[in-house]
Amino acid sequence: MTGDPRDTVPPSDPAPYRAGVDGGSAEGGNAAGGNAAGGNAEGDNVDGSNVDGSSAAGAAPHAADLGAATARLLLAAGAIAFSREHPFILAAGWASPVYVDCRRLIGEPGLRHAMTDLAAAKLRQDFPASLPFDALAGAETAGIPWACWLADRLDLPLRYVRKRALGVGQNAQVEGGPVEGMRVLLVDDLTTDGGSKVAFARGLRSAGATVTEALCLFYHGTFPGGAERLAGLGLRLHALATWRDVLSVGRDSAMPPHDHAELERFLADPVGWSALHGGRTTPIVPENLSRGSGRGRDA
Repeated sequence: MTGDPRDTVPPSDPAPYRAGVDGGSAEGGNAAGGNAAGGNAEGDNVDGSNVDGSSAAGAAPHAADLGAATARLLLAAGAIAFSREHPFILAAGWASPVYVDCRRLIGEPGLRHAMTDLAAAKLRQDFPASLPFDALAGAETAGIPWACWLADRLDLPLRYVRKRALGVGQNAQVEGGPVEGMRVLLVDDLTTDGGSKVAFARGLRSAGATVTEALCLFYHGTFPGGAERLAGLGLRLHALATWRDVLSVGRDSAMPPHDHAELERFLADPVGWSALHGGRTTPIVPENLSRGSGRGRDA
């Protein structure tokens, strides 16, 4: 979701994805052509979902369809990197063989348009009756462009929220206008263990907003404690894709077999994998943050 240290600290010389750092080939999809393992990143249709989020037959897309289409776009953009010999270290200290860089999606019009389509479809899928928010707030910094594009698509007001007030000017943590009395959807690109969402949600709530929903493009959903932290924050997360979606797409040859196998080993025991590769060994201790204080470090 960023050039933001809360995401991930990559190795000193990471190779761009395309699919593996350690001898992998560029089988993850054709970013230049906009087609990744069956997803069309340049057109209006991604994995059977058109611009308004409905399927070609007029039915609402399934969650698995949205997850698979999102995974294909991430692969097409080169947003997923593998490094087994020199693991990535996440901001919370976990070691991981994979790194998701959603910033790779913002540069090409076809990719960002397709991802915005999927985000709008996700919200309509999760809230079929009506959207339970009055405005969107992009999380500094990686959530801001996605909040902008999605707010335009939904024709809703836009704000953005800093991790903390700067201490200059009006010393505002929330920018773009008041949020007093508004229901606000927090938008970010990536969620690791939910730590950064603490500062964002508290900043919006301190400014008078009601914040119970958050949207992200990708949720690691890997290390223990993340779901409990979000629950303690009183925040429901709506994620377009997880590693399970990436694995599913990988089975369709969008990922080299050795990378697919390493990802399966990692997901089977992420804490153990981290410990064996010089990363953190102890789970996150969730806090009750729905009303209390505290500031998280991670995405």
